[in-house]
Amino acid sequence: MSTIAGPGQPFTVTIEKLTHGGAGLTHIEGIPVFVTDSIPGQQVEIVITKNKESYREAKVVKVVRKAKDEIMPRCSHFHDCGGCVWQNLPYDKQIDYKEDIVRETLEHLTPVDESVRKSLPGRVLKIIPSPQVYHYRNKLEMSFGFQSMRVEEKAGRRIYFDENPTIGFHQPGQWSTVLPIVECHLYDEQIGMLLGSVRKFMEQTRLPVYNPKTQKGMLRTLLLRRGVQTGEQMICFLVHARKKELEPLFQHFMTHFGGRSQLASLLVVEHLGLNDKPEHPKLFPLIGKPTITERLFDLSFEISPFSFFQTNTLGAEKLYRAIAEAAAEFTDRFPHCFSHLRQLAGAEQNQDHNQQYSQLRQSNMSHFYLLIGVSLQTSCAPSGSPPENPPARAAAGWNTAPRAEPAGQKASPRKVSQ
Repeated sequence: MSTIAGPGQPFTVTIEKLTHGGAGLTHIEGIPVFVTDSIPGQQVEIVITKNKESYREAKVVKVVRKAKDEIMPRCSHFHDCGGCVWQNLPYDKQIDYKEDIVRETLEHLTPVDESVRKSLPGRVLKIIPSPQVYHYRNKLEMSFGFQSMRVEEKAGRRIYFDENPTIGFHQPGQWSTVLPIVECHLYDEQIGMLLGSVRKFMEQTRLPVYNPKTQKGMLRTLLLRRGVQTGEQMICFLVHARKKELEPLFQHFMTHFGGRSQLASLLVVEHLGLNDKPEHPKLFPLIGKPTITERLFDLSFEISPFSFFQTNTLGAEKLYRAIAEAAAEFTDRFPHCFSHLRQLAGAEQNQDHNQQYSQLRQSNMSHFYLLIGVSLQTSCAPSGSPPENPPARAAAGWNTAPRAEPAGQKASPRKVSQ
């Protein structure tokens, strides 16, 4: 009979391995227990948080003994933020664990007996590491909000008391409050100085921060984008206000942020909807253009605030090179099936990768490569975070989602096929 009663029960365990989604795995009386914020080799005190039929979920109360591979996390917000849950592991170890997770996940998805599965010829290729471990992201979204929020019942009505307005991130499971952030090692190294300017702006203007419960307030989201290859910077404020309310305030935004180095776009966006993502945003460019320019190989892209673009620019280039090499290998292995692709691409093994990519683009084959890239985008593992759910292959139909377009081209619906 199991002694695991349910939520709140404490145990001391050793974490065995990492699982899909990022949680550590241990066993108590043969029952799998998934422990958030833990890594293999740690001995930890845990409490059960969820009691499922075939497994349990738990959280760490105290680290009794560190893991052999454990390192000091770089970010001061590591234990509170919930963003970079593996920052206390060296990057090479992160990659090893992610590779194991991919292999194990594929094995679970293979609907055959284990003896048959082991005889199958399939293999998992080595993960392609990110060229940068830190400061690799070209996009960051931060929330305006409150560090705490009290609720009181008066005359049958709920009254919310917002306390300590700030800028930062929502902690996991706590969307109503915001954790103040002073540094983030995933974005540009100057993010700390910019956040200091934002706090000064909040203190001097005293613009009200938006409360999603009451739907009152103005400042909602700070959206940052940058061109890693070009150096161009975008600062975009999403606000809950109409143009007539905003126009008297535009000068305050330009005064506080207009003089920043390499600023190519300063925007204020009217966002009156209930969702975090605006459905019908109205853009007001205050300085520069409503886009920034970024480069991948010899392609230049104009990126708007809400365009889709790979968040790891250098990693994306590395990924697409790998895809081009794999495609060239396939054409060698199956010459009859792919001879027409070879003729169109004109790719030879001794050509430079950038030249191959240019020829593919000129022969209208670049879309073929980009589609493959979408389905393989998790190959280049970002630092500090567990692997996310692999993206599903695009279904046949019209793809009208906003995306970054090559410079000089107009965005239009594009047919997507499997």
